[in-house]
Amino acid sequence: MQPELKNEKIICKRAVYFVTDAGVGALCARSAVIGAFMNVRINAAGYNDKTFTADIMAKGTAIENKMIALETEILGLVNEKIGI
Repeated sequence: MQPELKNEKIICKRAVYFVTDAGVGALCARSAVIGAFMNVRINAAGYNDKTFTADIMAKGTAIENKMIALETEILGLVNEKIGI
């Protein structure tokens, strides 16, 4: 499953007092994705099927990179909303 958020809808439809909750959620989601991919990498190291391993590593890297980009986007929106 790839991370996908409707960033502006999450932040813009809520009161400004809740905007930091969106930021904390983004931080938690990023940590979860990175931690999960660490587990995938440690398990994939033991696989004999190098084609499968390369495929799963490429997919995992793409998901991790997308999550990092989403976190950056969300934190930018949060900071904009709170005036930083």
